[in-house]
Amino acid sequence: MNWNATEYWPRDWSGQGAAMQFFESMDDEMLDALGVVIVEGEHPGPSYYAAELRQPMADANAMAEALDLPFRFVTGRG
Repeated sequence: MNWNATEYWPRDWSGQGAAMQFFESMDDEMLDALGVVIVEGEHPGPSYYAAELRQPMADANAMAEALDLPFRFVTGRG
């Protein structure tokens, strides 16, 4: 595996990329309700991309439950 060529790999090769692809499939209203923001190239560098949770996890999970969504947010498992 050539780690120096990751910019050529599919965007969803990592957990971060898979999460971003998952949230990109949602409409803006749903993302706003959950407090998720899609970030592409803003920081820390031009190749940074992610779906970032911008509200407390407990609030996002309460909204996911209220919307009857089949997922919940959890902290990373190192």
